[in-house]
Amino acid sequence: MGVMYEEEELPWEEDRAIRRDCEPHRAKLVSNLGVAGLLFGVVSFCGGATGLLGLPLGLTALVMAHRDLAKIRAGTMDRRGEKRTRRGGDAGLVGALLSLVGAAAWAALVVDRFLPPPYGSGLGW
Repeated sequence: MGVMYEEEELPWEEDRAIRRDCEPHRAKLVSNLGVAGLLFGVVSFCGGATGLLGLPLGLTALVMAHRDLAKIRAGTMDRRGEKRTRRGGDAGLVGALLSLVGAAAWAALVVDRFLPPPYGSGLGW
């Protein structure tokens, strides 16, 4: 009684088994942050200020997804949220890039508007 042999299979060591003592996944939070960053990134082309919101949201989703996926691979986090976490991180990356490009485009338009005529369009007075 209580003696375990090496041949004995333990249920928590089986492939794709979920440990009961692992952290719960945060896939819904990562996914929501990624989608919000993506939406703000797309809208940043219409109004550059939203790029300032989309960039930190997208980067936060990307960093959280990277850390959570490392924990999932190590077996210390619930792996049922792996796919949604990966998609949230991808959306966060695309959203951060779109926010960066959109905010940079709007910044270039604003700078062009205020530079004197040889370098920009000037104020038009």
